[in-house]
Amino acid sequence: MICSKAELLTFLNKAGSATDHELGLLALVQPLVERKLKDHLGQELEYATFTEYLPLSGGALDEVDLTDYDFRGGRVTPITRWGRSDKLQLRNTPVWNDATLTVYEDLNAYAGQASGAFAAATELTKGSDFYLDLEGESYTSGETTTEYSHSGLLVRCSGAWPYQARSVKVTYHGGWQAAQFDISGRAQQIKLAALHAIAYNFEQTKQLATNAGVGPLVSESIGKYSASYASQVAQSMGLRIALPSGVIENLEEFRNYGVLL
Repeated sequence: MICSKAELLTFLNKAGSATDHELGLLALVQPLVERKLKDHLGQELEYATFTEYLPLSGGALDEVDLTDYDFRGGRVTPITRWGRSDKLQLRNTPVWNDATLTVYEDLNAYAGQASGAFAAATELTKGSDFYLDLEGESYTSGETTTEYSHSGLLVRCSGAWPYQARSVKVTYHGGWQAAQFDISGRAQQIKLAALHAIAYNFEQTKQLATNAGVGPLVSESIGKYSASYASQVAQSMGLRIALPSGVIENLEEFRNYGVLL
């Protein structure tokens, strides 16, 4: 979770005073809101190991011939054309520049579903085949300091990444470590937005769950007046989780559009 229960209760000014009912609602709402937040931003946000098959779109093998390759730097490399790029966008940022970052390139892998896909011989070498775009930021845990990339871009050292969809396999550490949500300006901004979004949805759900009487008016007629009201329970289930406009605006810089490419 991005926010702890203690942080949420403090933010709601209910530390030590929340009822069992409120604690239950909070436990229900928090994971739904955090999932909504992650889906909106297009990434998981929290530190974990991820594997992606890239690029997300591309052509078939028979669309590539020998004119798409050149001999550069002592090796055969693909030529950038047809919208192909020397950059690949990883989804879950920041991307950590550690030993977990491994890249395999196999034109016949079919997203790892082909027999023998992404064999050891297809692994690329960081620093000569590709590099991670870094901005000089790092995090120290114990005696280990690790750089990380906000852009999450893998750059091909020569030529372009393959045109074939899902022909590159990348495993990496991505997302913010738990302690960074308290000490990093960027991660703190995400946590504050999450607190606002959870508080907003908590109050909305609490109001719907505790209001006396029937639910919202859904239909009425004039002659021999009649009215139909929805159930409070039905109206409060599922589809009412929303991100306030201020939260969406404040987090726009963190939205990862690379997942759409």
